[in-house]
Amino acid sequence: MGELRRQGLDEALRARLEDGRPVLGICLGLQLALEHSEEDGGVEGLGILPGRSVRLTAERVPRMGWAEVGDTAYYFAHSYACETPHATAWSEGIVAEARAGSFLGVQFHPEKSGAAGARYLDRVLAEVRERFLSRA
Repeated sequence: MGELRRQGLDEALRARLEDGRPVLGICLGLQLALEHSEEDGGVEGLGILPGRSVRLTAERVPRMGWAEVGDTAYYFAHSYACETPHATAWSEGIVAEARAGSFLGVQFHPEKSGAAGARYLDRVLAEVRERFLSRA
């Protein structure tokens, strides 16, 4: 977060979202979108989504590997989990996806999830085209 602020990228992201332009946050990108994170002793997030990122208490941390979201498996690699009322999908009781306005965040890595991840990104891009670009 410190580096995002130093470079002014926090304000650039907020301005983009205020303009209604889409933003996709992957893994840490979802966690940074929250109001607070327990990581590094506690850090203020971007506040795009209400909620916080908390250290996983699972048997194995970091949580790495394939896990299902709905009926599709995606690749996860994380030590923190999101708690937000804007969750739209879960994996093994952990928030896997959250949305607010033009922001979409995922805890999994679609770019590392092979064909399933490519299909997910295709759906997201189709939604962006339909939802956001059709307004132009």
